[in-house]
Amino acid sequence: MALKVLAVADSHVDDRMTLAGLTPVDPETGEPLVLAQARRMLAWVAEVARRENVDLIVHAGDAYERPRPSPASEAVFAHALDAWCEIAPVVLLVGNHDRPHGTDAHALEPLKNRRPGRLYIADRPQPFAVVGGQVGFCPLEQAHAPMAAIFPIPYPSRSYLAERSGGEEETAQAMGAALDRIVLAHATRAELLDVPSIILGHGTLTGAEYRPYQTVPLSDLQIRTEHFDRFTCGVWGHLHKRQTAPGFAGRVHGYVGSPDRHDFGEEGDSKGVTIFDLDPDRPHEPADGWIFVEYPGARKFMTFAPEVFESQHAGIGPTKPPAGAIMRVVGEVDEPTYDRIAASVRALKGAGVIIRNDCSVVREDRARVKDVATALGMHGALVAACGSRADLTPNTETILERVAQLRGGAP
Repeated sequence: MALKVLAVADSHVDDRMTLAGLTPVDPETGEPLVLAQARRMLAWVAEVARRENVDLIVHAGDAYERPRPSPASEAVFAHALDAWCEIAPVVLLVGNHDRPHGTDAHALEPLKNRRPGRLYIADRPQPFAVVGGQVGFCPLEQAHAPMAAIFPIPYPSRSYLAERSGGEEETAQAMGAALDRIVLAHATRAELLDVPSIILGHGTLTGAEYRPYQTVPLSDLQIRTEHFDRFTCGVWGHLHKRQTAPGFAGRVHGYVGSPDRHDFGEEGDSKGVTIFDLDPDRPHEPADGWIFVEYPGARKFMTFAPEVFESQHAGIGPTKPPAGAIMRVVGEVDEPTYDRIAASVRALKGAGVIIRNDCSVVREDRARVKDVATALGMHGALVAACGSRADLTPNTETILERVAQLRGGAP
């Protein structure tokens, strides 16, 4: 009988929304909106797992947004894990957002004894077996007739090597070399097994695709894929874009993507979970069948050009955006247009819309302002600025005195 696996990654549960500089609340629950959205997304994962009758749930890292999650975030995620564990055994891998700097405990440490046998916290690259019945996991060498073997690659702690290296790049190179050795050891062991094998990891696969707005830092860990063909399949977290591992097109080896949108770079991405079947009668053949289940409640990120925004969202009209949508206006405009957009944005914020104004004044106007400052000098430019604003004119002298104090009396 096939082993049906539900794969999810990068849930990033948190109670803070820094986008648009707002901390909106959910109108139904009164809790932070971003936390309510996470609660609903995690409950949806449980619904899919139950409906599809999965045998195993794997989470490929970054359960939380930060390594010291708030008590409210911990409560939401722990409640979801309890529901997941009632459906199938759950593997939870440590990601970079779960891992603190230094030697402090990672964010998943408190969950280790929450559901013995049903929940496995993979924070070390130690292989283990998935077994049937109520006890879901055991050490690989102790397993009798296991259903599958999992080879974890959790995001490593940098603290030990960082103390002995000459910088972040050197630390990353040393850790990359260590991870290569671990992957090779995992692959060698997987070849000897007569059960399906899953490499479950968190990190950047060499050649994986970042979005155009993202840059790969030199300190990022690079994990090579040359030995992946020895595993039945691979499930990875870290990059939020769904994609197969380089060189493994059409096979279940790669990033399953995040189940919800987290920023404007994911505006057009489909979000959800991946389900695939492992055939125990073909443990050494690559898994080649999976389905993607899209999450219908994913956050809506919406970017508007200035002219589109003014035509659709000037003030609060019949085209008010969907509840919970996160909006921004981006583009270069002249000063009158900027003032109109700023006024509309303020009105929408007052109505509870999550929106920010990222417009900038066109280069010609910025150059003109620069010319004025150059011709008049700092003092003259301030006087001119105060004179052009009715609300500032009465306080011109006070403003000039305050600026002089801040500049230490310099002209």
